[in-house]
Amino acid sequence: FVPLSVCGREEMALSSLQTKAEALHKQVNELLPHVTEYFSSLDEKQRRLVAIVAAVAGVSAVALPFVFGSKMKQPPNVSTGLPFVGTAMAFNKQPAILFRDLRHKHGNIFTISLIGKKFTILAGVEGQKYFFRAKGHELDFDAAIKDVVGAVIGSDAYSPLNPLVKHGTALIKKHLMSKQRLDFFVQIATAVAKKKAEKWASAGRIDDVFLECSQLVMEINTICFIGMQTWAEDLQRFNSAYYDIESSGFEFMVLFFPSIPTSKVRKLNRAKKVIHEVVKKACDRVRGGKPDDGDDSYLKTLALHELPDGSRIDARYIMSHLLGAVFAAHTNTAGTLSWTISHLAADKKSLSQLQTEIDAARKKWRSEGADMELRPTAKRVIDATGVCIDDELNELSYDRLKSLPFIDACMKETTRLHFPSFLVRCAAKDLYFTKDGAPTTQKEEAEVVVPKGRLIGVSPLSNQLDETHFDNASTYSPQRYIDDEKAKNAPHVQFGAGPHRCLGEFLANAVLKAAWSTIFADFDVTLDPRHNGVVPTEDWSKSLGTPFAKEKVSVLFTKRSK
Repeated sequence: FVPLSVCGREEMALSSLQTKAEALHKQVNELLPHVTEYFSSLDEKQRRLVAIVAAVAGVSAVALPFVFGSKMKQPPNVSTGLPFVGTAMAFNKQPAILFRDLRHKHGNIFTISLIGKKFTILAGVEGQKYFFRAKGHELDFDAAIKDVVGAVIGSDAYSPLNPLVKHGTALIKKHLMSKQRLDFFVQIATAVAKKKAEKWASAGRIDDVFLECSQLVMEINTICFIGMQTWAEDLQRFNSAYYDIESSGFEFMVLFFPSIPTSKVRKLNRAKKVIHEVVKKACDRVRGGKPDDGDDSYLKTLALHELPDGSRIDARYIMSHLLGAVFAAHTNTAGTLSWTISHLAADKKSLSQLQTEIDAARKKWRSEGADMELRPTAKRVIDATGVCIDDELNELSYDRLKSLPFIDACMKETTRLHFPSFLVRCAAKDLYFTKDGAPTTQKEEAEVVVPKGRLIGVSPLSNQLDETHFDNASTYSPQRYIDDEKAKNAPHVQFGAGPHRCLGEFLANAVLKAAWSTIFADFDVTLDPRHNGVVPTEDWSKSLGTPFAKEKVSVLFTKRSK
C-alpha cells in the first residue's frame, strides 16, 4: 500500500518519487519505537485484530477513490505520512506549522488523516468565521465531541436516556454563571491560591509550574463542582484518577480505538470507575440529608434537581456530565495559568506592569470597602488551610476583577500563543464551498463538497501565530493588546464564538484573575537559570486542550519587597 498511498493518482517524476520515499523512510524510523511499544502491550489476538483493521483501512484509502466517482470534487486529501497514521507524526510535533504549510500547498480547504479518521480543515480567517458562525443544522458540535472524546468522557454522557443531554446547558447557565456563583468561585480561588503561594514561597521555588498549577486548579474545581467534603476526604483519590484520565485518555490510539484493551485504555477505565465511586458517594450523602453546611457545589445542584416526572438524575449521568465539565474547566485553565506564570517569570517588564496594576486596584478596593460577604464554604477552606487572608476575600469580587486591563492583556497573549491545536465540529449535512474554501449555499456555484458526517476542523492557533496578523508573532508581548491597533483588530479566539461560545468563560475568568491577583500581589517569580531565559515549548502529543510544556518549567518564587 505504501507506494500507492505516496503516489496517489498523480504521475510523478522519478526524482520526486525518490524524495517522497526518503521522507517516508525517515517517518518510518521515527514511528517504529512507538509502534513497537504499542504492539508489545497487546496479546496475540489483539495484534491480529489491529493488523486486519490497518490492512482494511490501507486498502480502502487507496482503492475507494478509484471505485467511486463524484460529480463534485471533495477537498484535496493530504497524502503525507504513513498509510492509516496519516499526518499524526507531524501533528504531534507542531500542529500550527503543519496547518500553515498545508494551507500554502493545498489552499484554504483540505483533508488530513489522523490514525484513520478524516478531518477536513477550513484554513484561514474566513473559514474560521464560518466555523464559529454556523448553526447546528450545518456544523454539529455535540456529534463532534462525542466522536472525538466520547471514549474518555463515557457513552453515558450522550445517551438519549441521560436527562442532562437536554437540561445540562440550562443548569450550567443557571448555577455556574450567576454573579453570586462567580463571586463564590473568586473566593475559593483566592483561598486556594494563597495557600499554594505560601507553600511555594516557603520552598523558595516552584519545581514544576505545570504540575503545581494543575493541582491548584483541580483543588478549586473539586470544591466548586463536587463539594467541600469530597475535597476534605477524597481530594487525592479524585485528583489521581483525573490525572490518569488526562495523561492516558487523550492519545490518538486511545481516543480512536477505545475497545482495544491496551494498558492505557485499562488505566482510563479504572480511573473513570474511581471517579464514579467518588461522585456516587457525594450524591448519596447529599440525597441522604447530610449535605455540607453551606455546600455550594454544582454536584449538590445536580443531585437534588428534580426532573419533570419528579425523579432524580442517576449518579452515572451526573458522573459523566461532571467529568466533561471538569475537563472543560481544568485543562485550558491550568494551561493558561501555567504559561502566564512561566512567561512573566521570563519577562520582568510585563511582570512589573502587572503588579503595579494589581497594587493600584487593591488600594482602591480597600478604600471602597468589602464588595461581598464571605461564603461559608470559603470560610471553611480558610479554616482548613490556616492561611492568613485578612480582608482579601471580601475585597475581591468578579465585577472588580473585570477592571484589570493588563491582566486581560496577559491572558489574551497567553491564549494567543498557547491554544488547543484545533477545534472540531461534524458536518450535519453535505456542505458546499468554492475552490478557495468560501462557503456557499448555492449548490450550482460550489466546486467542493464536504460530505455529511465528515469531521470539520479549524486552527485558530495557526492564524494567531501568523505574522500577517501579529508583528513578532512568536514573542510574548501583552503590551500589544494595550497600544497596538493591528493586534487589537487581529483574529484571536479565546473562548470561541457564535452558538457554541465556551460556557466556562466566566468561570475561567474568575479563577484565573483571582489566582493571578493573589499570587502577584505578594510574590515575585523568576525563571530558573537552567532555562537560560527561554520558556520551554509545548508538548502536543497528549492534549486536546491547551498543551502543557515539553519539559518541567521551574521558577524561583519569593516574597515581594514593597
